[in-house]
Amino acid sequence: MKVFDSHWRLGLERMYPLLEQLGNPEKNLRIIQVAGTNGKGSVSYLTAGLLSKSTQGAVGLFTSPHLERLTERFQLVTDGKYREVDQADLDQALAKVAVAAEKLPAELGPLTEFEAWTATAALLFAQAGVTEAVFEVGLGGRLDATTALPAELAIITPIAYDHLDRLGTTLTCIAQEKAAIIRPGQKVVVAQQVPEVQVVIEAQAQQEQATLFLVDGYTGISYQPNGTLLAWRSQTGQSYQFTLGLLGQHQVANAAIALTAVEVWQGNVVIANDQSRAQLGQMLAEAVWPGRFELLRYQQQPVLLDVGHNPHGIRSFLENLNLYFPHTPKWGIFGGLRDKDYQTSLAYLAETSFQKLIFTEPWSERRVTVADLAAAYQGSQPVELEPDLLTALDRGLAGAAQDSALLVVFGSFFLIGPVRSRLKGAVL
Repeated sequence: MKVFDSHWRLGLERMYPLLEQLGNPEKNLRIIQVAGTNGKGSVSYLTAGLLSKSTQGAVGLFTSPHLERLTERFQLVTDGKYREVDQADLDQALAKVAVAAEKLPAELGPLTEFEAWTATAALLFAQAGVTEAVFEVGLGGRLDATTALPAELAIITPIAYDHLDRLGTTLTCIAQEKAAIIRPGQKVVVAQQVPEVQVVIEAQAQQEQATLFLVDGYTGISYQPNGTLLAWRSQTGQSYQFTLGLLGQHQVANAAIALTAVEVWQGNVVIANDQSRAQLGQMLAEAVWPGRFELLRYQQQPVLLDVGHNPHGIRSFLENLNLYFPHTPKWGIFGGLRDKDYQTSLAYLAETSFQKLIFTEPWSERRVTVADLAAAYQGSQPVELEPDLLTALDRGLAGAAQDSALLVVFGSFFLIGPVRSRLKGAVL
């Protein structure tokens, strides 16, 4: 099978002819596209689950990156239940994409992995008879492979600094790249944004004569390790309460965004009807999204995993850590990537109390070395350097058990994925 280019090369010039070679499977789908900086994976996950409940049909879900295996990116959701596509079906679809890619003009350059995976998702969902699908943007928006798909609804989660080398060094530049997913006449669900980002989104929507639906009527009522109680106000002004299985203040916002998206997509009747609202509530209460403030137990040792990997995500994670476990002693394991402004993330870490903090290195060529982490860290708490990820995990498990502490592992997807595979724990 063709090996696709593993490097990111933004642009749509390969996607359109590729999809045409495949028979344009995307034309059989009604698509929701989700862009933003943080939360877009959780919002995609929740939106697909809620949509499957409200439509009583199967919904396709394409997300990235994966934690443990490639099939995680391609899921079929029925009645709020998620199923990864079979590896054999994925292999077959990837083979078709590889054949189609060989027919593209050589001057376009090799197809990237993400482009191949995006086209594969459209092919898999169409072959499965799915009529509705949620696609998470990979990077940016304007030139992301998912933007070659004809999305009926766009969702924009909070926009912050990330991928500065590709999207620009100012929030305005980054927002322009992400807001460019807005299509003519489209409906757009928008999370709360800082003023300079909101200005950009409103300008793009006005240019495209798109309709914005702002998500601002929600609040968390109680935060407990076994669930979160939230209140959400619909677009009609009616307030409702839901229990959310996902933990974290940020997940309250993500649930509100997803609820608003389904309301805009399906109409308010799906929320106003007691029976259908109860079904949506069941999905939210049972929600489990791996690696997102996820609490596991490994041989009686509680372990908290989180893929917060940029300063905005790290700050949110640490705030949630203090909210849910204010008096619990903690051991921490952290590892990051060079292109994620790890210096600012370390500044936030310096303000958080750990019994001990272990710096390690994710399984990625872009990893920050423990020496560089140590050199940039300005905190006063004890720090241990262990470049080998699994050795760091064993040390953290032993130390946390000895101190009767919660072990907290956070940072890059390339850290959390291998850790989660190693633990193979059960959700508490």
